[in-house]
Amino acid sequence: MKTHILIAPIVSTAFLLSIAVASASTLTAACTGTPSASSINWAAQSSGGVAPITFVWGNGSTSTTQTLSYAPGYYSMMLQAIDASSTVASTTCSATVGSAPALYSFGANPQVITKGQSTTLSWNSQNASTTNITHIGLVTGSSIVVSPATTTTYQLSVTNPSGTTYSAFVTVTVKNTDSNKKPLDPAVSAQVKLFLDQIAALRAQIKLLVHPATTTHSVIKHDKKDNDDDKDHKASSTVSVKEHGKNGINLGLHLGLGLGLGHAGDDNNDQ
Repeated sequence: MKTHILIAPIVSTAFLLSIAVASASTLTAACTGTPSASSINWAAQSSGGVAPITFVWGNGSTSTTQTLSYAPGYYSMMLQAIDASSTVASTTCSATVGSAPALYSFGANPQVITKGQSTTLSWNSQNASTTNITHIGLVTGSSIVVSPATTTTYQLSVTNPSGTTYSAFVTVTVKNTDSNKKPLDPAVSAQVKLFLDQIAALRAQIKLLVHPATTTHSVIKHDKKDNDDDKDHKASSTVSVKEHGKNGINLGLHLGLGLGLGHAGDDNNDQ
């Protein structure tokens, strides 16, 4: 009887251990490397296996996390997770320590536009793994064309692999078109052109009549086929020559412009 009593607990314990080992899930290991400007924080994780779990890093450390200093560059670290049954799971993680990003310039050309026009945003940077512009998103290269509908301030942010970010700003001013400004009516444009043509013709005629012997009257008629105005456009000039004592000759000039804009001109007599 004593023999059976001693054996029973041993068998029972072995049976329970076999059940525990059989029910344990597969052991896996994972790690992450989070870089800063001059270091990397390594962190270990595991799942499954038989507790307790211990970690062994490639540099011999057995801590769950460790922070190590590095020069700029790419680094990787191996990790082993070992459970109570001596099962080993391995993995490798990596991180990059980069130089601080440099942002030398950020501008817009032109910086003032009229609504509907475009401007070019351009920048000069180094050591940036990502470049982001507000209102646009991630960008590549060194320039982009934008057409803001209203005055807009853009923020450019450059980030290096370690997560260090520098930013710069530029504002593009957008002017609205003058909605109250109306184009000159074609009929008025034609009237103005006709008026200028007649003035030029009159000037030429006056030059020809600067020394008439007698009073002279001339009429200039302007015939413009593409003018819808039915008015008879004429311009006339009268140069009056009068004797005035013994002091010489008096010239009087009368201009009459038939433009439908009213009577212009007065008799000018040199007294």
